[in-house]
Formats: sequence, structure tokens, C-alpha cells
Amino acid sequence: MSYPPTPTARAPAVAADVASRRRILHAETILLAVAGLVAAVSAYSPWWYLSNTSGSSSVVEYYPGSEFYAGGGGGGGTVPYSAYGLSGVGELYQAVLVGMLLVTLVAWVLGGYAFALSRGHATGGEARHLAAAARFGTIGLALALAVGVPLLQPYLYSAADPGGSCSAAPAHGPCSGFWGSLSSASGGSVWGAGAGWWLDVAVAGLLLFALALAVAAGSSEGGALRSRSDPGTGVALP
Repeated sequence: MSYPPTPTARAPAVAADVASRRRILHAETILLAVAGLVAAVSAYSPWWYLSNTSGSSSVVEYYPGSEFYAGGGGGGGTVPYSAYGLSGVGELYQAVLVGMLLVTLVAWVLGGYAFALSRGHATGGEARHLAAAARFGTIGLALALAVGVPLLQPYLYSAADPGGSCSAAPAHGPCSGFWGSLSSASGGSVWGAGAGWWLDVAVAGLLLFALALAVAAGSSEGGALRSRSDPGTGVALP
């Protein structure tokens, strides 16, 4: 007569599943901590720049918040968006600042949650559902900013028409695109995404990777529970 394996016989398999899940959760914790740090740096880095080499060289950088940087001729400083009639652009970048700080906070909270799970702290179904919603919401916010800023900024810039530049040349320059360049005999201009925008794209990638690890940790946990269950009744064994 054959008997089902005893819980003791399954102990090595259970221990292996637990160890695997713990390693996955540790990796997820690190990824989320890094994602939060990168998001914080993105919140205070330029998301767009315009470099002009016609005549005296100059540079303009759009930062999250209420001010942008303008420099040239050996000097420069921050200027409120509203001072150049760019209130719409300023509101967009204020939203970027709030959004990236929110991504930072949630990423670190999720990292703390993953760390707690890696230490063996059990959580209820409601906490798991909230964590899942936070993961998807944070990824969605990071992606929405990465896509929304390049789409909205040219429209808002053109609507503001600073110095009549867009009315004079509606098909050229920052009025018509987030990326681009112009050249002439005397020099040229180039504009496009700054470091902050690229960092946000990196944040979205890190969060997606962390989500994949969270799914893998859940699968590993399910395997450990199945290993501890009686094959005939499905009841968890001690």
C-alpha cells in the first residue's frame, strides 16, 4: 500500500520555493528603490531644451515646476513661465513635478511593502489589491507623462505664440514639434527631450520590470502553498 508523502518529505521543496520568492522580493525592493530615486532626479531635471547657435549661442531648458532656465552670453537664470506668456506650458510642467514626486513616493512605499513580504510578514487580501492598483497606477502615470508632454507642449507653446514666433513660422520650430532642428548660414537651432524626460522613460521601464517580479513572486508563493497542501484534500499541511 502506498501513502501520500509526509509534510517532512516536502520540506526541502517548500524551503526552496520560499527562498526563491524571497530572492525575487529582494530584487523587486531594490528595483522600486532605484525607480523612486530616478523619479526624484527626473522631477528636478530639464525635460526639454532649445539650443540656439545663431549669432550668440543660447540655451533654454524647461524644468518641472513654475520656472524655466534661460542662458547665453556667459550668463543665465531661471524665469517664470508666466513672464513669457507661457502659462499653459507652466501648468503642464507643474503637473509634471507633482506627478513625478507622486511616482517617487508610491515607488518607495511599494518597495517597503515588497521588503516586508521578503521578511515573511503576511498581508491581507485588501493590502495586496491596493498594492496591485498602486503598481498599475504608477506605471500608467509615468507612461502618461512620457507620452503626454511631447504631445501637449508644442500645442501649448503654439497657443501662447511667444514673441509672435509661431505666427511668423507656424510650420517650423518648437511651435510644431517636441523634437527638431533648424539650420541657416549663420547657425541653427536644435531642440528636444532633456534628461528629465529620458529618466521618466527609465522609471517606467524599472516599474514594469518590478511588476514582472511581483507576478513571479506571487507565482512562487502559489507553488509553496501547493507544496504544503495534502494532494487528496487540498488542505494546507503544517
